[in-house]
Amino acid sequence: SHVEEYQWQTPFYQYGDPNGEIGKVACQFLGNRTLLVLGDSTGGQGAMVMHNRLFYPGGCHKQLTYILSDTLIRKHMGMNGHGMNRGMHYQEALAAVKPDIV
Repeated sequence: SHVEEYQWQTPFYQYGDPNGEIGKVACQFLGNRTLLVLGDSTGGQGAMVMHNRLFYPGGCHKQLTYILSDTLIRKHMGMNGHGMNRGMHYQEALAAVKPDIV
């Protein structure tokens, strides 16, 4: 029987991305700007994926900051209004990091 094999690729992605093209293109797009990812543990996982792509010799990984925050509205949520809101409110994070992109 005849079997054809296909692999989906973006224009900059090769299996395993051995040349780090995705990170290089992202760093070119980012330029000198800084990026803040603010969120819960799910946001942290996304930030780590981005950080790992931007980490290469001459990369721009230091322009990415992740700050844990369970609330963006400065209000305790959860049981009887006493929820466990970890991390900074977004305005505090913006003041601390002063990012170009959030």
